Amino acid sequence: MLTHDSRPAYDIFMFRRFRLNLISFLRLPLNVSEAALRNATGRSSQNLFASYLLRAERALRDNSAAPIQRDGC
Repeated sequence: MLTHDSRPAYDIFMFRRFRLNLISFLRLPLNVSEAALRNATGRSSQNLFASYLLRAERALRDNSAAPIQRDGC
């Protein structure tokens, strides 16, 4: 079960998964730059591009608000 503390990590994980799926769908190389990925996504679909930006913003906000902490490691 997700707790409030684990939600940011989950959102970041889901964004990374979404990003990799998008790269695969667009048949781009794994080392594609962020600018090239956004350009390809925008050319492909404006709805997909808007979804990507929304998820990226949420993951960035979650990453800066609550960094992942290790317990006793």
